[in-house]
This record gives sequence, C-alpha cells and structure tokens, in this order.
Amino acid sequence: MKLNFKYKGTRNYVHGTDVFNEVHDKLDSRVIDISFRKVIYNQCDLVSGIDRNAVSIIKTENAVYSLVENDDNVIERYPYDEDILLIESEINENKIFVKYHNDFSLIEYVVALTKKINNFLNKPEYGQWLFGQFIINAKLPENVDVIEVQQNKVIGGKFSDNNVIMDGNVVGKIKFLVGKP
Repeated sequence: MKLNFKYKGTRNYVHGTDVFNEVHDKLDSRVIDISFRKVIYNQCDLVSGIDRNAVSIIKTENAVYSLVENDDNVIERYPYDEDILLIESEINENKIFVKYHNDFSLIEYVVALTKKINNFLNKPEYGQWLFGQFIINAKLPENVDVIEVQQNKVIGGKFSDNNVIMDGNVVGKIKFLVGKP
C-alpha cells in the first residue's frame, strides 16, 4: 500500500507523528507498537510482515507491517508550529503536562511533550532528540483532558524511556534517541 507523506513545517524528513497518523488511518486494526529504524526522507510503501529494508515496524493487534522507503520524493509540505502545542505546558520535576486541545493529534502532543521534557532534563550536546518508538498498552481514549509525559530514565544521555499518561492513566511508553535527521 502506497502512503503519501508531506514534510511537517520546516523539517526535511518525514515526521514520525505523520507516519503514525497515516498508518493508523489506513489500517483496520489498532496500532499497538510503532518503532523507527532510521530517519525517513522519501515516500513509503506499507507492506505485510517484517521487511529487511524497513525504516519502521508497525504492530497492530493482529498483524505486523513494515514501512519501506521507495524512490518517490516528498514534494509537499504543510505548516506546523510545535510551540503552539507547548504554550500551556508545565514541567514538574521529571514530568510535563498540558491540557489537550484537539487542534493537533494526540501523538503530536505526546511527541512534542517528550521532546520538550528530554531537552529540559538532558539537552544533547550533539544532535537532537528523535521519536524512536511508541508502545501503546491501552486503547487511546476518545476524549482526553490532560496529557502527561513522565521521563523514567535516560541511558548515556542518548536514549530516553518515558511513560505516556492520559487523564491519570498510563497508556503506553514512548522512547526517544539522540540522532541527526
């Protein structure tokens, strides 16, 4: 299945939140795990099973898929201002939280919050924090009031493990790594 991505804001790579949203919309089954093996620069095909050339592995409740880059360039982009999402966010020790507004998707909030708490607690000397994996252990709620990200641990200043909490309930884990897009 061919997917069609656009670059988000000023980025020159396909953002993981767009991959999650596109795949979530295309598949009949709920995504429970999405992990990225490399930064994505081109359009992609979604194929069944695990492909050795996969840039991302997506697990649903009943199947596994691979995202494989093809030779088609990403030629479109759309405006995106991550700072708007974070304007009302608050940090308390190793947690960041914000009231959810449905102007953006849940995953966009989760990734932006994770990036902000990682940079606040452990700003990398080189590179930047990148979305690596989202493991969803509970159905994401339809209506959310508050989204929180709690940093559990950072390994070597290059890998972070974080709880994703919605309205006080842990719904999954998000992992980030330091890299260069």
